[in-house]
Amino acid sequence: MFKMWKSAKIIVIILLVIILLVGLQWILKPKVDRNSYVTLIKWTAYINDNPLIIKQKEKLNVNDIIKTWNNWSLAIIEWWEWSITRLWENTSLEISKNQISEDLTQIEIFFKMLWDSWKTWSNVVSYIGNDSYFKQEFADTEAAVRWTIFEVNLDKDYLFVKKHEISLTDLKDKKSYTIIEDKPFDLKTFDFIALEKFIINFQDKTWESINKSLDKDFYRTLKTSLNQSFEQINKLTEIEWIDINNLTWLEKDELYSDLLASYQNLKPSSISPADDKLYETKLEYQNILAQLAPENEKKNILRSSIYDLKEAIDLKNMDDFKGIVNLLWENKDVIDFKDLNNFIDASWLDKSFEKSLDWLIENFNMEKLDDFIDWNMGWLNDAAKKTVDDLWNKLDTIKNIWDDVVLDDIQDKFSNLWKNFLDN
Repeated sequence: MFKMWKSAKIIVIILLVIILLVGLQWILKPKVDRNSYVTLIKWTAYINDNPLIIKQKEKLNVNDIIKTWNNWSLAIIEWWEWSITRLWENTSLEISKNQISEDLTQIEIFFKMLWDSWKTWSNVVSYIGNDSYFKQEFADTEAAVRWTIFEVNLDKDYLFVKKHEISLTDLKDKKSYTIIEDKPFDLKTFDFIALEKFIINFQDKTWESINKSLDKDFYRTLKTSLNQSFEQINKLTEIEWIDINNLTWLEKDELYSDLLASYQNLKPSSISPADDKLYETKLEYQNILAQLAPENEKKNILRSSIYDLKEAIDLKNMDDFKGIVNLLWENKDVIDFKDLNNFIDASWLDKSFEKSLDWLIENFNMEKLDDFIDWNMGWLNDAAKKTVDDLWNKLDTIKNIWDDVVLDDIQDKFSNLWKNFLDN
């Protein structure tokens, strides 16, 4: 009996020690503010009919109504996973859902526009998976976001996506539209507007200018925060020794959730090929997450990289371009390369190749030749093949720059690589 009592006492002591340690960890754990806030930046705005004070943050709750007054009034919502929504003058919205898990792997943000005059600008920086959403409802229409910067302007009845894409649904007839970047959409006719016509006749240039300036500050703040905490956030070095192929289904699921939480802390949609090493880290995360993710999540993880192709080419960033192409090619069963025409049209592609040809001539270096060849091999569609043929026709006109031997060597290498790619 004494031994049993003694054993029970030891067990109780051990349990108390465990509880104490857990309690201490919770107390000492850095507190993270997971609330959302609205801040008045200029002139006049209200939350539930109570006036906001300039530069003073007010906590947001579900069912709160925010209203900006006229004459250049401006307020900003900071969602608790770092994304933002700006409200211009005469704008009203109601918070319908604002729930985000502690590890940021599940995000549910939903707000509705109210009354008859409004402008908003949202910049979503997190990855939004199948179980998450960032939605905005207005005039019997709903915009569902994956990763984007977009403007809703019901003074002039348009929606403009500045980066990536959104899914737009007419709630009356249930028709859905995919709106991609630089393809402005008329919310009256439910049709696309030619970009030049939009810029001349539709676009609110004052609001555009204000947001461009504010976005620069917003991204600068994000990057400063990220650089300061990068070593703590980045978990890639911790898993270098792990053989993913030998993990059980449960181990893969646990690792996926852990890495996705870490990936969210990078604020991935704010990182582009212009961000050098940060973008390389983003690609590494996407590569591993694509291997671990459930089948229905893989396409979402990879889809943003298709848009990054354009920026990588514009920046002449060969390393990131090759990294993106390799990532998509390794997951070609998930990404249909024919869909590239939905994101990058042939006319842009022609101009891009022409600019790159000029760049190659100015910076010609045999050591960079393979990079240039690899650069061109990412496109697997008819528009690209036509552009490749046009490229070689242009090269024929500049034979005086290189002797025939060098030019023939380049053409042979390129032709062989192109043929191998098409055969595969």
